[in-house]
Amino acid sequence: MVRTIGLLVLLVSAFGLGYYSGQHGMEDLRERAISLSRGAFDSALGMGVEHNLKWRTGLIDAKASVVEAKSELMDRNIGNASRELAQALDSLQAASRVERDPQRAKGARALAARLRETKVRMAAGKTVPRSRLDDIQHELDTLLAQ
Repeated sequence: MVRTIGLLVLLVSAFGLGYYSGQHGMEDLRERAISLSRGAFDSALGMGVEHNLKWRTGLIDAKASVVEAKSELMDRNIGNASRELAQALDSLQAASRVERDPQRAKGARALAARLRETKVRMAAGKTVPRSRLDDIQHELDTLLAQ
């Protein structure tokens, strides 16, 4: 009985697709199938994946800028290191605006405050230990692992 119903559904579907393609052409049928599948994918996964991708991209960009700032600090280029920290701060703030999880967003904002304080100290000409940038980088790694 189930096989008969399955066969009947298959035959009706094939007839319907054949009739539709005869009326509208294969290109229209292909475009409609693509738009339906894209719409189903976007509704099922799209928005969550996009936000997660923006979150991770912001954190990775911030980490890259912190690593570059550490390198500039080792070379005694304080101005360049301060600019890199400003870029890291911008990336981290953009990531925290995108994040929907309040716990992760709160952690990113707290880290952004530490990063801002470090940037201000560096721009004022005060010494910033490399270990402070190491700690910030470690916290970025922790946020990425969540």
